[in-house]
Amino acid sequence: MRLPYTFTSPDETQLQRRRYLLDTYGQVAQISALIPLLAYQLHRSLRILKRKLNTIRSVSRAKEHASPVTSNFGRQLAESQTSSWDRLAWLLDQEVLLGWGTWRVLLVAAFWTMWLFVLAISGTEDDYLHLTKRFGIIAASQLPLHYLLALKSSYSPISLLTRLSHEELNPYHRALGRILLIFLSLHASFYLNFYVQKSLLLKRIRDADVILGLLAITSLLILGTTALARIRRKNYLLFFTVHVALSISLLPILYFHVSHLRPYILESALIYALLILQRNVSQTSTPSATLAR
Repeated sequence: MRLPYTFTSPDETQLQRRRYLLDTYGQVAQISALIPLLAYQLHRSLRILKRKLNTIRSVSRAKEHASPVTSNFGRQLAESQTSSWDRLAWLLDQEVLLGWGTWRVLLVAAFWTMWLFVLAISGTEDDYLHLTKRFGIIAASQLPLHYLLALKSSYSPISLLTRLSHEELNPYHRALGRILLIFLSLHASFYLNFYVQKSLLLKRIRDADVILGLLAITSLLILGTTALARIRRKNYLLFFTVHVALSISLLPILYFHVSHLRPYILESALIYALLILQRNVSQTSTPSATLAR
């Protein structure tokens, strides 16, 4: 039986096309993150507009002295619709499992995982290594967004766009971290399978790019483990120390892993530098503000 993906031997033209598709789909994955953010902003704007229109209609009906029967019916219908939306909003805000976020976060994460998976397999045809590399670059394209979601500042671009606080955005930061871990684990597993199948493991395991790749996936597994709610709440200092140390070290590891990831790594490094700067400013401004009072 023929497997969906095979170990192909592409010529120079096919290698160039593969490189073009890898870079293109990585850019699409990164830019497409704007779509849910803009969709949320549109949804929020429509809710505000609807609220204002309902207020205007209520005032208008009161001025027209509508009949009691019509007023009661309209009020009951409006209350019924509002109640249904309130129940749905309440359900979406319930926690699924301890530390895994609400149903709302879970649904957004599931949608985003499926979208990234579509981008990971589209146009790969039967090229096993193309699929393997695609999982890696798709995951790397999400790193800047992952670091942006960690920004604890009212000037965070995502906070400004969505009007959500750091506490409200943090569950999405954790969810995206799990998605990155899944995609990069698939990337590493597929490569290791290729090396085993081609009897290249003993040779490639000593090369710098493979060593750095294994170091990166190990760091991510440690990050994901220490970020589990049970560990995070039991020993927050351990979680925080590991999180900061590995978040910093992961960027140079990936930077020197392969050159094609470097634009995303540099973007993430810039965001992380802003995060550190913001934390230092907030720590130094707090005592000054206290003295001023």
